[in-house]
Amino acid sequence: FEIDVEFRLPSPFLLRLVDESHRISNPIQHLPPLVVTVHFHEHYPSSIDPPTFVLSSCYLSQADLVRMCQKLDKIWEENISEPIVYQWIECLKEEFLQSHELCLSTTADQIDEEHDDPRCREVFP
Repeated sequence: FEIDVEFRLPSPFLLRLVDESHRISNPIQHLPPLVVTVHFHEHYPSSIDPPTFVLSSCYLSQADLVRMCQKLDKIWEENISEPIVYQWIECLKEEFLQSHELCLSTTADQIDEEHDDPRCREVFP
């Protein structure tokens, strides 16, 4: 199933756009939701295997998504065989509460082995 994770952004929250010649910064109040697609296997949650998931975003970089996946993996490792999705969602929300800005770059990030995770999907409108 799909979960739309909506954020309450701290105030002020800045959106920064950086390209080769400009740096633009603007306060924002809302972001589109981060989409988490979760598939539960038949033995969840009593198995040592976590549910599978994919994170999708139209504004987070591949590196940001990989970092979030790693945090979700760590939460599972600390809570094996327990219901986990609620904790995952709360962790994703907290990521935005700790930050006061989002930086977007017009230069395409090259995906290297460190940032190549099939669970991370950048969605372009």
